[in-house]
Amino acid sequence: MRYLVFLLLSTALYAHEDAAAHTHGSELFNQKCFACHRLDTQKYAPPLFAVKKVHMDRYGNKTAAKTKIENFLKTGEDPIMQPAVQKFGVMPKVSLSAKECALLAEFLIENDHPKPQWFQKHYKQHLQSGELDHGH
Repeated sequence: MRYLVFLLLSTALYAHEDAAAHTHGSELFNQKCFACHRLDTQKYAPPLFAVKKVHMDRYGNKTAAKTKIENFLKTGEDPIMQPAVQKFGVMPKVSLSAKECALLAEFLIENDHPKPQWFQKHYKQHLQSGELDHGH
């Protein structure tokens, strides 16, 4: 019985922490990223759906994708979305703490983001042209 109570309390605590991380990541995104990474425009940066898709396709799992995004946010080095870099330039370094980088990477990878109508055709063209390298 004690084990069951411990398990239920641990699960509830973990779910609460997970929800809090999502809330903080979402708030950070809205404060620091939304102006450029909006779905309704592609003037300044790629939409989150594209960022997540490219990282998941390249790294194959959430942990590796989050690590890559977190490191990119910390350093601004080694962008993997070359078609986006050609179109928008490298994302300017944003002043973020290590914790904020982790929260944003978690938010980006652990959530579903709206898929732009144009995305599938656009992505397929970049794959066929070899512009998206899914190697390591």
